This record gives sequence, structure tokens and C-alpha cells, in this order.
Amino acid sequence: MLTAEAGYEFKLLTGNSLSLGAYANYSVYTLYRNDTSAESLVGVKNPEWNTPAPVNVLSATDTYAKGIGYFDVGVKVAYHFNFPKLR
Repeated sequence: MLTAEAGYEFKLLTGNSLSLGAYANYSVYTLYRNDTSAESLVGVKNPEWNTPAPVNVLSATDTYAKGIGYFDVGVKVAYHFNFPKLR
């Protein structure tokens, strides 16, 4: 896993602070195999004389993209309460 994070903290006049940051995470190792021969997305069975043909629809994510690597990005905002030390 590779991770990067950057940010800045702004000091406010009240003594508290506000921080703003960005992050990104990426997984170097993946379990993805480009093997789509396992199953079709749509399966149709033979109809009976008095019932329509049953149709099964599979998830495209489970069929074509199972095991793709992990990646996310985001923005972080935090407010810090900096209480003064009592002596």
C-alpha cells in the first residue's frame, strides 16, 4: 500500500486552529485476472410450454472487475480546540 498525505494548519485568533489536508491511498498488489470466460452476464434457460424463459442477470462487477486494486483519494478538514494549560 502506498499512501500520501499533505496538509496545512491555520492558527485562529481564538487560539484554536483549523486544518485542511488531502490524502491518496493506492494498493500496489492486485488480485485482478482478466478471465471473463467463467460465466456470462446474462443466462437464459429454455422455456416450458406454460411459463416464460427464466433469465438470470449477474453483476458486471463480480464478473469483469473482481479483484481490481484499491485506490481512494479525499480531503480532510479538522477543527482543533487548543485548551490552555492551567498552572
